[in-house]
Amino acid sequence: GVLVRHNVPMLSLQDVFFFFLVTEFVTDMQQQLENPEFVVEYKIDGLSLVLRYEDGLLKLAETRGDGINFGEDVTANAKVIKDVKKKLKQMGVSPEAVRKVSIAMYEGEINMVIHAKGGEIRVEITPEKILMVLDDVGPGIPDVELAMKAGYSTAPDEVRSLGFGAGMGLPNMKKYTDSMEVETKLGVGTKITMVVDI
Repeated sequence: GVLVRHNVPMLSLQDVFFFFLVTEFVTDMQQQLENPEFVVEYKIDGLSLVLRYEDGLLKLAETRGDGINFGEDVTANAKVIKDVKKKLKQMGVSPEAVRKVSIAMYEGEINMVIHAKGGEIRVEITPEKILMVLDDVGPGIPDVELAMKAGYSTAPDEVRSLGFGAGMGLPNMKKYTDSMEVETKLGVGTKITMVVDI
């Protein structure tokens, strides 16, 4: 993608991949501080974006990137749901169909952010239907039938503490579409095809 310069650095914690680096850090903190306490949390990649607005309009959405100088321009991705909703309204699609598409796409996007390492949403609008394909690169879904049950969630506690991951994503996607198909492969990803009839 296209790199853009950060106005302000987007700092983050440093990753460690070996246990000895963790113990070195703990030892170092114990030498510098009196009785330090530590908090351990899940690290979720892909949730940080900087959104730049000018006169109430989204002008730029950028990822963390290197955190200091550059991030990737993902403005087009950030505008997808809003643009789809706007286009449907311009086409005279019923408010109920627009609502269903908006809810299904929102739930799908949140699922991709929580569980996947990346992906894309493709939308095709015809006079008869709205086709939405969410294709991610992620862990896959071990048990689709279980994941379709309202309230079942594999979201980390950190995500739940933010008000997401209540186990309603897939059930709501199915509820607010006229058809939904889930194709998943463990360790590869998941493709969800949804249709809302017009």
